[in-house]
Amino acid sequence: MALQDALLEIGSDDEVTVDGESLDVADILRAQPTPDNCGVEVTTCARQSGWCATRARVLRTRTLRVRDGAATAKHLTQLSKRLSPDAPHKVLVVVNPAGGTGRAQKVFERDVAPVFYAANIEADVVVTKAQGDAMERCRVVAAAPQVTYDGVVVVGGDGTLSEVVRGLADGASTLADPEQRLRSIRVAHCPGGTGNACHASVASAGGDVIGSAVDVAYNVARGFSCSMGLVRYEFGERRPPFISFLAMEWGLVADVDLGSEGFRWLGALRTTLAAIWYILRLKR
Repeated sequence: MALQDALLEIGSDDEVTVDGESLDVADILRAQPTPDNCGVEVTTCARQSGWCATRARVLRTRTLRVRDGAATAKHLTQLSKRLSPDAPHKVLVVVNPAGGTGRAQKVFERDVAPVFYAANIEADVVVTKAQGDAMERCRVVAAAPQVTYDGVVVVGGDGTLSEVVRGLADGASTLADPEQRLRSIRVAHCPGGTGNACHASVASAGGDVIGSAVDVAYNVARGFSCSMGLVRYEFGERRPPFISFLAMEWGLVADVDLGSEGFRWLGALRTTLAAIWYILRLKR
């Protein structure tokens, strides 16, 4: 890429100016000098601007002309890291290719992996092949003597996330301080399923774009987190307790969810059509 005829001016610790354009330091994921040291490659993950653009973040790399590429890159990196003291170094990524319309693998490769690469986050990727795979892997992770991951990133639907949460809870329960272990492993949900209820709730609360996996990957890279409540359902002696992050459903809502399983190829539309069908069939 040809160097732009622009000078990078270091302003405050919160922003830099490129040809009069303000650039938020928090959006910078990577800065490295060009081979000739006359420029710096800056990779940002910033929200789009403009009257017709969405607010979702977009990953972008620009090469800018500066007097000392190495010194500028070092300074930008220091400023960026100062804003992200809790940024993860290594995460476990659980991808469910069968979730929703089957686009989870593509979502990870297109939207999530490039952000992690730019932010220098090591990712161990597990692609599930059957129900229970995610739960078993996360059970082993949580029960290990030492924590090997800073967090678990789920690319799938609420069902996959439920397996991850239950696996972590089950694994942590074997330790002397299960609550401490659970607090040490953060969980992120990238939309790759049908409803993606957890993702939508967190995105809405954080001011992010619902449905944007890039926004989720950026939040992971920056180490942003919030508390999430869990509920424990007990069924007496008939079956073991059930840990969940969602409310329990029964009646019509459960019928709509379970009755539309065979129509996952429709995406989110499957639950809408199923709801109309079941409502029309209700006895008066």
